[in-house]
Amino acid sequence: MRQRLYAFGLKHDDNNNTARPSVSALEPVLQARSIRVLWAAWCDAVIAYSNDKDDVGHGRDGGGGGGGGGGGGGEEPWPWVLTYIGTGLTTAQKKCLTGDGHLKRAAPLGEAVLFGSAMHDGLRGYVVKTLEANVEHADQRIVLFGTDLEMEDGVPEIQTFLASESDFTATVITDVKISSEGCVSLYIKSRFTTTESILRFADFTQFRRFFSFATHPISPAPEVTLLPYSSHDPPQCVINATTTTAVDDNMRVWTSTRDPRYPKCLARPYNGHADIVPLPYLSESYVTKVASGGYMSAAVSSDGELFLWGQACPGSEGELDVLKGDGGAGVDGLETGVGIDGEQDDFVKCADVRIDGEEAKVYDVAIGHGHVLAAAEVCGMKGVTKRVLFTAGDDGRAQLGLGTGTGFEEMFKEVTCLRGKRIVQLVAAGWSSYVVSMEE
Repeated sequence: MRQRLYAFGLKHDDNNNTARPSVSALEPVLQARSIRVLWAAWCDAVIAYSNDKDDVGHGRDGGGGGGGGGGGGGEEPWPWVLTYIGTGLTTAQKKCLTGDGHLKRAAPLGEAVLFGSAMHDGLRGYVVKTLEANVEHADQRIVLFGTDLEMEDGVPEIQTFLASESDFTATVITDVKISSEGCVSLYIKSRFTTTESILRFADFTQFRRFFSFATHPISPAPEVTLLPYSSHDPPQCVINATTTTAVDDNMRVWTSTRDPRYPKCLARPYNGHADIVPLPYLSESYVTKVASGGYMSAAVSSDGELFLWGQACPGSEGELDVLKGDGGAGVDGLETGVGIDGEQDDFVKCADVRIDGEEAKVYDVAIGHGHVLAAAEVCGMKGVTKRVLFTAGDDGRAQLGLGTGTGFEEMFKEVTCLRGKRIVQLVAAGWSSYVVSMEE
């Protein structure tokens, strides 16, 4: 079996390693035994793929090599290649990223933390285990990339720190998030207890100083908050323009915001403080996946239910029918599509998904800056499974995969070129979408 990567709203160019909008992206940009999208933003993406000599190729031609990092096969200790698509990193930063052996090892295991700002500077760094000691107590390496503006002010192009040097010997870094305002949240977990904390930094400069001057307390000190829940493993915490959404180890959803102007994005009434609290509407649902981008969020339950909340991005040409709450997305007569039925919550909408008139289960979802992708399936008679990828929202750069590039799709539509394909990963960021399928 092989996997294929489709990129919508993106023009993939191996010659100069850039990513630009495209009006048609219905052919796979990569084929390999295994593919994993590690990071995506409006301006860049990081892809990991298997590098078996006889089973890797790009697009339809089956050519070898990646956009960066090269090598592999018998010469690499792990048969994985990292490739960087985009314009955010310098040549030296790309080489550091794609040539990191620890990152190549961690890529298929989901053990690396790549972080940045999805709608601003793109990738800013990553955290990965070094494995130069006992695996259980392996140190973590933090790599930070400077932007062009920062480097003009004297910030190094690449900085590398060990977590142990920052007094993190008893804790593990589990995640790093950068908000739309530029605030950085560092999530850490005790190696010996269930305690989890968030260190909040006003900006990336303070975050960098925290590691640069690890032996000396910085001023102002980061804000420290204890998480009121135990995180899902691996952590599921997503952010959009206004809201943080997380899943705990009991598969319950929590939300928080520091911007009370958009209660629809919070999926509950604003209670006057920024603490993260459980989402009442989903208190009885076991959530397996959350996604967030722009001013929308979504959740998928263990029963295959799709929940959506939020609103259109300011200045958008339209809004999703399922979020309008005016009955415009009803399911009467719906053969293949996504609608809502009956009375709905003021904030969270429970979608009714159909494939050929049958109720379908959603198993993955992704959200970019104003567009949504949802993978659904129906297990039919005689073991035949029907699979459909639905997309809706902003399509100005053909990010919905419909091949049209029209302005805005208020109703979910099927990506017909992927009918029947088993989707193994959905990723969306900015005005681009990434779909990894399994060819059986």
